Amino acid sequence: TSFGNGKGKLPKNVVMLVDESKGTGVLASSWPSPPKEYDIGYAGGIGPDNVKDVLNDIMNVAHGREVWIDMESSLRSVGENESDVFDLGKCFKCIEVVCDIGLYDHPPFLY
Repeated sequence: TSFGNGKGKLPKNVVMLVDESKGTGVLASSWPSPPKEYDIGYAGGIGPDNVKDVLNDIMNVAHGREVWIDMESSLRSVGENESDVFDLGKCFKCIEVVCDIGLYDHPPFLY
């Protein structure tokens, strides 16, 4: 199979999203290792309440590769007048977890 550059390789700026739930927000029972040919991110049921366990599981299969996670509906809340709002408190909780498990240093401006 020939990809974009005709040499069978994807461009360096191409990454894939692994979402076994197909956008339904159901947590996967396991996570695949990233293929050698391209980088991947993970999605599906990941949220503030389980991000620590999910990240530990993903880091075990990533074998030192750089990966990313995607969250959408789990970072939202019902606001005034039943409006759907992006919840920064939930985002901060995820940042805390990422820093607590040592993946990144805590940004000093968030203390």
